[in-house]
Amino acid sequence: MWAAPPHAPPRGGPSAGWYSVPAVLVTAVVIWTVLFVAGNVDDLNAAGGPSATGDSESGVVVRLAGGHGYFLYVGRNAPAPTSCAVDADGTRAQVALTRKNSWSASAETGRRYTATFQAPVTGEARLTCQGTRGRMLVKPDDTVAGYLGLTIMGGAGALVLAGVVWAVVFVRRNNARRRTTAPPTGYPPGPSYPYA
Repeated sequence: MWAAPPHAPPRGGPSAGWYSVPAVLVTAVVIWTVLFVAGNVDDLNAAGGPSATGDSESGVVVRLAGGHGYFLYVGRNAPAPTSCAVDADGTRAQVALTRKNSWSASAETGRRYTATFQAPVTGEARLTCQGTRGRMLVKPDDTVAGYLGLTIMGGAGALVLAGVVWAVVFVRRNNARRRTTAPPTGYPPGPSYPYA
């Protein structure tokens, strides 16, 4: 009788522990997104606030959120303001004009970004500026909304990667399981008999 030749045992697939990789990715995405939103909820609310326009002399009446930034726009050919102040509830406060987050200020038809200021009060106020002319536009600094968009896109990419890893692990483990249950092959051919 011919004995079955020795054959190499089938290679095992990846262990079940590899499923923890996509699980960790999904968990990290959820935790990071929740922490980002929770830590920036006030900024996100302020970023969604209303914009307002008005004359530089009479002022721009706008609803502000104290401590949050606002972009200031003037006419395309108007000079940049040299100073600005906010009037609210009978008090007047000068605001510092900076270029904070100027890179994220969106383009506005017929206007140009000129400065960023931080709201000194919460509620309806009037912004007046010196050194410029014509109508001005005040809109919330929505940079944090852009960061949220990047967070969502990064999270989506991580979720796709997690799905790919899970699929690869599943297919390789399934193939390894099939190899271990398949009957052995590779028996040598039977003896040949010479013909007379």
